Amino acid sequence: MGPRLSVCIPTHNRADLLRRTLRSLAAIQPCPGVAWEIIVVANCCEDDTLRVVKNIAPEIRVPLVLLEEMEKGVVAARNRAVRQASGEIIAFLDDDVQVSPLWLRELLNTFDAEQPDVMVGRIYLDWHGLSKPMWFDASMGQYLAQVDLGDIPMLLQNPLGAAANLAITRDMLQRTGEFRCPLERCGKRTAGEDTDLIARAMRLNGRVLYAPAVTVSHYVAPARLTVRYLRGVAFDVGMAEYLMSPHVKPGELAANLVKKIPRLIERSLRWLLVFPFHRRAAAHLRVSVAKTRGNIRGLLLCICRGVLRRRTIVPLVRAGLTERPAKIVSGNLAVPSDDFMPRPHG
Repeated sequence: MGPRLSVCIPTHNRADLLRRTLRSLAAIQPCPGVAWEIIVVANCCEDDTLRVVKNIAPEIRVPLVLLEEMEKGVVAARNRAVRQASGEIIAFLDDDVQVSPLWLRELLNTFDAEQPDVMVGRIYLDWHGLSKPMWFDASMGQYLAQVDLGDIPMLLQNPLGAAANLAITRDMLQRTGEFRCPLERCGKRTAGEDTDLIARAMRLNGRVLYAPAVTVSHYVAPARLTVRYLRGVAFDVGMAEYLMSPHVKPGELAANLVKKIPRLIERSLRWLLVFPFHRRAAAHLRVSVAKTRGNIRGLLLCICRGVLRRRTIVPLVRAGLTERPAKIVSGNLAVPSDDFMPRPHG
């Protein structure tokens, strides 16, 4: 009989942070009689990642599998881990998180009690000795991978990025297919593969549960504590909101955007009136505007894509060209890329 849980951790040249993650897994409270495994995928690593994993393996009481993936990108690394995993539940962690001591117990209890198809855990920000900038607003935490929807478990109606603390049943993963990168040609910082996977699960009527008791802390890198970085992430997130709803009519997308603009203006004025010329107000306004710009860019790309789909494309045949066969992954029952949308409220 295989393990109950497979924990998958992709990593790329962050050996010191990975060491902290693995040691937090070694320190969690064990669940007697429950078999589980850890799979680390070194993605084009050129640092001491391999040595760190081998040195820390004796401290971990469960099987630790180390794989190397030479195709660069977190999507390729996560899919390599999925193909190796043999657990009934497949959990994903980032290489810069630390799990709580009760993480394993709470995760298994959640799947036993609630029977979700996908579980999204709570993600705190780990400032690790850094002082939070005065301009940093609580709403900006989402752009640093924070997920905190309160203390009450709930079924989610809309997808969100949560690959730093995500779990999915093997049955649902076989139905959705592997991770993919829908924004790889549009966003610079946000791949969107986790949001895309959750959206496909929702499209298949899967139960996506937010579990606040399953907690991890996510390391905040100093390089990310700039308004410029947060603006870039906000822009990609705003664009993803529209690009990942391609089957919705452009008119509906435009109406949704128009509804957001008055809220943006009202919120910005409130900040500027309460904190005139304050750095926090300015930073909040710049990040909010960047997200709205992303919304507009995503809307325009959706309109262009809809126009192009209506045109009949006639392939050009040129002598001397050799066709390259497509790569077909056996057993991949992925939903078509334009066949998912968050379920409506209610």
